Amino acid sequence: MAITLALVEATSDRLMYLATQDGVISSPPVVADGFVVIPNAGGATPDLQTDALSANGDIGRS
Repeated sequence: MAITLALVEATSDRLMYLATQDGVISSPPVVADGFVVIPNAGGATPDLQTDALSANGDIGRS
């Protein structure tokens, strides 16, 4: 159940990644903009924290 991230775009205030888990690619790309937990099948997965993924770019923004 590994999650891999591929950077697809970088701006001055956020990074955009495609996240892949078990061969399934996220749609739309996830945006790094804070420090949150990567969702896993709709539920929080505390051991898979990154430097910030949210599906819409608003969650975690300060």
